[in-house]
Amino acid sequence: MASVQHVYRRGAMFWWRRCLPLFSFKKLDIRLSLRTADRQVARERGAALTAATREVVRMLEQRVRAADARPTEDELQAIARQAYAEKLAQFCDDQRAYPHHAVDHERANRTWADYYDRLVRNGGHAAMLDGEEQAWRMMGWDAQRVANLRVAIAHVEEGNPPISRRFVDHYLREFGYEPHDGLRRMVERALHPAYRDACLEAERRRRSAIEPASASPYAEPAQASATATAGNRSSADQGAYFSDFIEAAIAALVANERWDGKSGRQARSTIALFELLIGRKKLGAYHQDDLTAFMKKLRFVPKQYDMTRAESRESILNHVAAGETAAEKADGKPIVGERSNRTRNRHLSSLAAIVRWGITNKKGKPDITFDKQFAIVSKRKRARSERPATSKDDVATLFAMPTWTGSQPHRGGTGAAILRARVTPGDAIVHDAFYWVPLLLYYTGARREEICKLCPGDVKLEPIPHIFIDFTDFGRIKNDQSVRPVPLHRELVRLGFLQFVEECRKREYPVLFPELTPTNDVQKFGDIYYKNVWANLKRAAKLADDATNHGMRHRFSTDLKAKKVFSEFRRDVMGQGGLDINEERYSDTAAMEILKGIIEELPSVTDALQPGKAIVPPRVIRRPKPSMRRK
Repeated sequence: MASVQHVYRRGAMFWWRRCLPLFSFKKLDIRLSLRTADRQVARERGAALTAATREVVRMLEQRVRAADARPTEDELQAIARQAYAEKLAQFCDDQRAYPHHAVDHERANRTWADYYDRLVRNGGHAAMLDGEEQAWRMMGWDAQRVANLRVAIAHVEEGNPPISRRFVDHYLREFGYEPHDGLRRMVERALHPAYRDACLEAERRRRSAIEPASASPYAEPAQASATATAGNRSSADQGAYFSDFIEAAIAALVANERWDGKSGRQARSTIALFELLIGRKKLGAYHQDDLTAFMKKLRFVPKQYDMTRAESRESILNHVAAGETAAEKADGKPIVGERSNRTRNRHLSSLAAIVRWGITNKKGKPDITFDKQFAIVSKRKRARSERPATSKDDVATLFAMPTWTGSQPHRGGTGAAILRARVTPGDAIVHDAFYWVPLLLYYTGARREEICKLCPGDVKLEPIPHIFIDFTDFGRIKNDQSVRPVPLHRELVRLGFLQFVEECRKREYPVLFPELTPTNDVQKFGDIYYKNVWANLKRAAKLADDATNHGMRHRFSTDLKAKKVFSEFRRDVMGQGGLDINEERYSDTAAMEILKGIIEELPSVTDALQPGKAIVPPRVIRRPKPSMRRK
C-alpha cells in the first residue's frame, strides 16, 4: 500500500485520511472508511478520493468563506425590495380582512412608519434622547402621535423586536449567507426604510382617496401615483397666504408649549426666506417641487442676513444664485460657505410646523410632504468630544483670579474702569454675577440659563440647603426632566452664598443677578452673562479656547464619574432623562440626602478662598432697548 497515499489499514478494513488546509489557517481532518478488506479495491477507492480532493477543498472553502462574507449593497437592496413587497402584502391583507378596524390600522401604519423612520435616522433602536420629544413637537406632531411613538419604543424595549430574526435569517440564507449577528444587523439596517415605506404605502392604499406623499424607492414605478399640480386647482381652493396666518400659528404653538419665543422668531424668518426664494403664493398652491427647490437654495443662503431691507433681500438672491452656479461647476464637490445640514433641518422643521398648522386649520392644503426631506447629520466626533470638559488647570486658573481672591473696590458693572478693578488685586470681594455664577456652574453642574435666571425664592433651606430649578416667570428650562432640586456644595455655603441670597431678599430683588436682565425679547439671562461676564473673565484669565460654560457641566460629570458615582445619579443631579424605560418610568429621583452625598463627592477647588467681608453692589437697572427687539 506504500504506492497509494492516505490509505491505511485499521483492523481488517482499509481507511482513507486527509488533513486539508483551508484558508485563514483553518484545517479539516477527514477520515473515511473504504469499506473493504481487499487491498486492490482499497487502492482504487483511495486513488479516486485523492484525485477528487481539489474539488472537495474548493467546495469547503466556499462554504467556510460564506460565513465571513458580507452582502454587497446590491444584495442588501434586493433583500429590502423583497421584504418591502412581502410586508406590504401582509399589511394590505390584514386591512382587507378586518376593514371594521380602520382606526386601528391607521394608527398602526402611522406609528410604525414613525418608528422605522426613527430607526433609519438613529442607525437602529435607541432609548428616548434628551430633547427628542421637543423636536417632534417642533416638527408639528400632535400629542397623540408623540404618545403613540413612545408606546412603540416601550413595546420594543419590553422584548418585542421590530424585525423578526426568522425573516432576516431566511433572507440571508436565500442569498447564500450563513446568518450571524453581524450580518443580521446589516440586513436589519437595510430593512428599516423598506418597512417604513411599506407602512406608508399600506396606509395610502387603505385611504385610496388620499394621494401618496411620495413614491417609495422599493415600489414598482407603476405604484407611484401622479401628483396633481397646483395649477389645476381653483384659486378659492388654494387657501390663504402665509402672512395671513403666520402670527396666529406661532401664537397657538407657543400657547400649547410646543414652541418658545425663539422658535417663533425662527419660524418667521424661515417663512420670509421661503417666500423670497420660491415666491409668494397661497398655501394650497405650493407643491413638492417648491419644497425641493427651497432645500437646494438653502445651501447657499448667507450665514447672516437681514430680511427687513430690500437691498438685503436682493443680496440674498444674488448670493444664492452665485452658489447654485458654483455648485454646477463643482460637479458634486462641497462648496465653501454652504449651510450645514443641521441649519437646513432647523428651517425645515419650522416650515413643516407652520404648514401643518395651516392644513389643520383649513388655511390650504399643499401637495407637500416633509418626512423624507430632513438631511442626515453625521457626527465626526463622539458627542463627548464635541464639547469637551473645561480642564482642571483652567478651572484652577479661573478661581485664582482677583475676582475671588480679592480685587480693587468697585460698584459693579462692566465699564472699562470697573473691569480693570475686577482683575486688579486688592481687598474687596464683590458678590455679583462675576463672583457667583462661575462657582454655581462648577459646584451644581447646572446649565448656564438655569443659574443665571435664579430668583431668591428658588433657594430653599429645607430639608437641606438647595436650589430648585423650574420654569419661572423669568425663563424656561430645557425640558421636563430639567425640573429638579440641586443641593448646595459645602463650599458654596462656606463662601457665603446663603447670606448673599438673604441680602437679595431684603433688597427685594426679583432675581439674584439683576445685572443679567435681558433688555429685549431676543436675549436671555444666559446670553447677557456670556457677553458681559464670561467673555471678560475668559480673556482676563487667558483660558484655553475650549474652556466654556457648558464645559463646566462636563467637568462636573467627569469629576463625579472619577468618583465612581453611578450615571443614573449623575443624571438626576444634572436634569437629564433616563437611558431606558426602567430609569425613566419606573424609578423616582434619588432622595435629597443621596443627592447631597453625590454633590459632596465633587472635588473642592476653592479651599484657598476666604469668605472675607462680602460687598453686594447696588441693583443694576438695565433699560429696555426697543430698537433691539425683533419679531
